[in-house]
Amino acid sequence: MSFIAYYLESVVRYDYISKFNVTNTKYFPQLIKIVLSFNCKTNSISNILSCALALELITAQKSKLTIKSSSKNINLKLKAGIVVGCNVILRRNTMLQFLAQINLFIAPRLLRGNLFIQQDHKYNNLSFSLKELFLYSSIKNNYLYFNTLPSLKILFVTNSHTLEDFLFILTSLKIPLIKIDKSYRGRNSIGRV
Repeated sequence: MSFIAYYLESVVRYDYISKFNVTNTKYFPQLIKIVLSFNCKTNSISNILSCALALELITAQKSKLTIKSSSKNINLKLKAGIVVGCNVILRRNTMLQFLAQINLFIAPRLLRGNLFIQQDHKYNNLSFSLKELFLYSSIKNNYLYFNTLPSLKILFVTNSHTLEDFLFILTSLKIPLIKIDKSYRGRNSIGRV
């Protein structure tokens, strides 16, 4: 068991029970999955292959190609059935390894302008894009192959039902990449870092 799994099971669960005074200990807000994706602006084979290879180097999992739906989009000049990107879905142990990699190696070297955070209207999704991918040493060492990479889109999916649960699980994961704007009460936006 990794140290993040131990931390989530022992420390975070106890903090949740003591902070919210819950009587039903079966419900606990958790991180369900992490989705990493690239959306390629051009449909050249070299660009799509470099995106897929970068995802495989970052996550050590095979990436899945994203194919355009059957309808044509004249505005984007895309035909139906072409590859427009690639993605990887991380769950369980690979998700915890990716979180450890972010917290230990990527976040300390991350500059403030390299991250843009967007929150969905639901209280269980957080998406942001990472502009600087050369923080990963495997991508940095192969600069010639990855110099045209678009920004990496990262989506955290939780099982929280309320905003308080959502904020609790994000702060308990100690993700130093987010700044939560609590002054705006309309949609409780998460702003730019």
